[in-house]
Amino acid sequence: MAGGPCFLRAAVAHLMTANGHTLLQKGETPYAFERPHPLDERILFVRLLKKSLATAVATLALVASGAFTAAPASAAGYNGACGAGYGVVNAAQVPNNLGTVFLTYNNSNGYNCAVTIRNNPGPSVRMDVWLRRAGDPPSLQQDMGVYISYAGPVYVYGRGSCMQWGGSIDGNEVNPISLPCN
Repeated sequence: MAGGPCFLRAAVAHLMTANGHTLLQKGETPYAFERPHPLDERILFVRLLKKSLATAVATLALVASGAFTAAPASAAGYNGACGAGYGVVNAAQVPNNLGTVFLTYNNSNGYNCAVTIRNNPGPSVRMDVWLRRAGDPPSLQQDMGVYISYAGPVYVYGRGSCMQWGGSIDGNEVNPISLPCN
C-alpha cells in the first residue's frame, strides 16, 4: 500500500493530539497496526516505478513503429455545396481513399447536382466533377480546376431523365456512373 501508511500515520497522529498536547503515554505508538519496515515502502515504490517506466517505453516503441497512426479518413461527408433542398441520392468513393463524388437531387425543382469532395483538404490538386443526362452529350456540365477541398457544384435538369456522373481527384477517377432515372 504505497503512500497509504504515511497518510494513516499522519491522520492518527493528528487525532491523538488535543490542544497541542500528545495523548500518548511515553513509549506508546500511534499506529493501530505494526509499523511497516521502511524498505517495504521503497520496494513497493520501485516496483510501481518500474511498471510505469515499462509501460511508457512500450507505448513509445509502438508509436515510433507506426502501430498507432491516425485512422484513415472516412469517406468525405456531403458538405451541402449544392444548396438547400438537395439530398444525396448516390455517392462513389474516389480511388485511394482521396474523397467522394456525390450526386444530389432537388425534388422541388427537378435539378440534379454533383460535387467531388476531398477527404483531407490540403495543398491544391487537380479535381473535377461532371454531370449530364444519359444519351444527351450537350447537357454535360463540368467543373475542372485546381482546388483545395472540392470541385463543383454542377447542375443539370434531370426530372424524368437518367443521369451519368463522375469526378476525379489528382488523376484518380471515379468511373462514369449511371443512376436510375429520376
